[in-house]
Amino acid sequence: MRILHVGDIHLGAYLESHCRNDELRRVFDHLVEHVAALDVQAALLTGDIFDNGSPSNESQELYYSLLVRLQRAGCRQVVVIAGNHDSPSFLAAPQHLLRLMDIHVIATVDRQNLSPEIVFLGPDNAPQAIVCAAPFLRSRDVRDASPEGETTREQTAALARGIVEHYRQLHSLAVRRRGDRAIPIIAMGHLHAIGSAFASDADADHHAIGTLDAVDVTAFPPFDYLALGHIHSPQTIAGHNNWRYAGALLPMTIRENAVTPSFSILDTDKLSEPQT
Repeated sequence: MRILHVGDIHLGAYLESHCRNDELRRVFDHLVEHVAALDVQAALLTGDIFDNGSPSNESQELYYSLLVRLQRAGCRQVVVIAGNHDSPSFLAAPQHLLRLMDIHVIATVDRQNLSPEIVFLGPDNAPQAIVCAAPFLRSRDVRDASPEGETTREQTAALARGIVEHYRQLHSLAVRRRGDRAIPIIAMGHLHAIGSAFASDADADHHAIGTLDAVDVTAFPPFDYLALGHIHSPQTIAGHNNWRYAGALLPMTIRENAVTPSFSILDTDKLSEPQT
C-alpha cells in the first residue's frame, strides 16, 4: 500500500505581502498528478493545514477541494491532524461529515478515550496499516494542572514527558487492535523533535518553538513509520530512516528559499526505502 505524507501546507500564508494560495493551487495540481501516477491509496496530512485559526473562504475552498481531488486520484482514505497554527475547533467542525467520506480529522484529544486517534488503513476485512494520529499536543492534552510554583522549564519538561507517554499509550492501543495481523503501525505528529534541523536559526524564531520545547522522540515506541509536520525542512530524525519530516509544500519565509518543497511517499511493503 502506497501512502502519501504531506507536511505543513499553511493555506492563507503570506510572503512579502503576497498570498501563497495561487502557488499552492499549482502545487496541489502536481501533488494530485503524483498520487494518480503512483497509485497512492491513502494520504497523511500532518498539521498546519491553515496558516491561522480563521482561514479565508478561499483557503477553505482549497482545503476541501484538495481532499476531494486526492480521493478522486486514488487516495480512498485521508487522515488529517491539527497543527499549532490550526484552530482545533474549526478543523474538527466538519469531521463527522468528512468521516462518511473516509476522511479522518483528528484535531483534539480525549484523554479518557484515545480510540479516535487510531485509524485503520485499507479494506475493513483486510487492513494494511494502523495509524496513531496525534494532533499538536498542548499541556492540557497530556497532563493535569501544573503544580503551584512550577517553573517554565519544569512545565516544558513535563509537557515533553507527557507527549512521549501519549505516544506510548497510542502504540500500546494499536498493538492490541492489530492482534495477530502482520501490518505496520504508523504514527503521525506535529512537533519539534530533538535533533531536527530548521532551515536556519532565524527560522526557529519564526516558529517560536525553541529547543526548550523539543521532544526526545528516541523515547517513542518502535513505530514502523513516524510522519511528522512542524519543521519545514525535509529530513529523517533520531537515526531512523522511516521517522521523518516531509517538509513544507512551499517555503514560508525568505530564509527557507534554499529548502526544496517536498512530500514523501511510503510503501508499507518497503518501509525501509520511503521515496521523497
